[in-house]
Amino acid sequence: MSALAQFPYQPSDTSQTVHYIDEVQIRIATAAACDHEATICPECARSWQREHLFTERLPWDHPDTDT
Repeated sequence: MSALAQFPYQPSDTSQTVHYIDEVQIRIATAAACDHEATICPECARSWQREHLFTERLPWDHPDTDT
């Protein structure tokens, strides 16, 4: 799962915060196997969405409709 994440930091030579945006990979897991920190599942997806912009659809939000 790809997502964009913001990483704010303060360089040592300034008092201003700089915001760095990077693409990150998050592993998808079942709810039973998810640690809610390094992996994402339907139970913790909302908390991830507060800090990440997903660049792909979450599989449980848009299930495959092929028959």
